Amino acid sequence: MPESGRECGRPSKGSAVVAISGGLDSAIALDSVLRDHAGRDVRALFLDTGFSDPDAARRVADFFDVPLSVLDVRESFREQVIDYSLEALSRGLTPNPCAVCNTRIKFRALSDFAESEDLLATGHYARAGMEGSVLRALDSERDQTYFLALADLNGLRRTVFPMGALSRKLALGRARELGLWFDESAGSQDLCFPLAEMRREVSTGPGPILDREGTRLGTHRGLENYTIGQRRGLGVSLGFRAFVSSVDRDSNSITIEPEPGQGSLTRNRCTLHRLNWLLDQGALPLREMEVMSQVRYRRRPAPALLSPAGRGSTEDGYYVLEFSSPERAVAPGQIAALYVDDRLAGGGFIGI
Repeated sequence: MPESGRECGRPSKGSAVVAISGGLDSAIALDSVLRDHAGRDVRALFLDTGFSDPDAARRVADFFDVPLSVLDVRESFREQVIDYSLEALSRGLTPNPCAVCNTRIKFRALSDFAESEDLLATGHYARAGMEGSVLRALDSERDQTYFLALADLNGLRRTVFPMGALSRKLALGRARELGLWFDESAGSQDLCFPLAEMRREVSTGPGPILDREGTRLGTHRGLENYTIGQRRGLGVSLGFRAFVSSVDRDSNSITIEPEPGQGSLTRNRCTLHRLNWLLDQGALPLREMEVMSQVRYRRRPAPALLSPAGRGSTEDGYYVLEFSSPERAVAPGQIAALYVDDRLAGGGFIGI
């Protein structure tokens, strides 16, 4: 295991373990933990997925003079995140690699590395509430609680999110105050691996592009290149703006429709699978309840009714989400994050 800074091994009892990437947000989170938890032995952890730079993390750790451990998670990242994403794309689904990575890789690695008494910290824009609750960040434009909807409750109970009370402007100001090298271009990375380049590994091959009546308009490049609501790169010149309204694996076809006629792109409801529940000690809800639902990262949460899909469905985390107003571009395979007020209640995978 490569190391940097002071001598590094397993965290000692009562220490704090901060996940760092070498970027601005996790660097400021590390600074906050050093200041706010001065009585703890603070250590940094970098997860080597094969698509990030450990030298950048070492530079941050050396700046703050904290020990750094580098964990090789390349194999599990490939299996749990990349393969999941490619398989979803090959089925005409829209994957969410970041949400899956948080629960299957990041928080699992943090929890396994740390001792049971240790505090955990990440650079997510979120706030830690009482008893493991997660609250939306004060800066709504930077809020990242959506990507924590699948996270394990036990891991969240011992995690703090120092960035939740900050804005990007304040984070940059603190970086300048400390003499760090980050500038206005610094920011969170949307996706840390080249998913677009990897799509050819699971290509379905070319197939028909259809209109709503089933008339063939052209030929697509493989289902893995299209998601519901997509407007660009459709592979056909129509002379008007259009969007993908459906992706059908069985016929290896996509259907596109002209804008602004978006009726088929909106839904009044969807199913949720493998619901991850963060309220009530993680016990899945047995009755319908009102929530705020967020079906895309850049979408504002909207009122909805969550209810079990049928007899015994709660055992498999199978629910129905009914929107108070029609939601646009609800993509199967994506994540729906659920909230009660500002508190993250959980989330699941969107079905049809």
